[in-house]
Amino acid sequence: TWNRGYFVTLLDAEIKRARRHRKPLSILLCDIDHFKRINDAYGHPAGDSALCHFVAAAQKMLRASDHLGRWGGEEFVVVLPETPLCGAERAAERLRKHIEAMSVVQGEHSFSFTVSLGVSVLCETDTVDTMIARADQALYTAKDSGRNRVIAPA
Repeated sequence: TWNRGYFVTLLDAEIKRARRHRKPLSILLCDIDHFKRINDAYGHPAGDSALCHFVAAAQKMLRASDHLGRWGGEEFVVVLPETPLCGAERAAERLRKHIEAMSVVQGEHSFSFTVSLGVSVLCETDTVDTMIARADQALYTAKDSGRNRVIAPA
């Protein structure tokens, strides 16, 4: 899983490629819901395990051409080349349902967790910052609307 600095460079290159080839491009901003509660209830190793389980599940669900990176803390970003809004929403919902159905075993404890996802699709004048900002706003709406959901721009 790539870090934020690398991902900014990668997303910028994908934006240029999408424009050059006139192809759609979408991103997902993903946040593990109530991550602090996992750390507080089960300890930081459980939080680390939740992060690892999320990454493994996302890598399993994504295509070889997609890119997954850690944005910060419990937030991850997924770049979906050649993916219009409807495809991004489907991918996000598949990932959300898969995470919701998982169970994580950490020592004597077993727990589950959910994720909220914000979707953003490349617009004509977008930069990395504007694409991320829209995904972040959608993610905020998902969390504010009760979490464990996918929100895309109207």
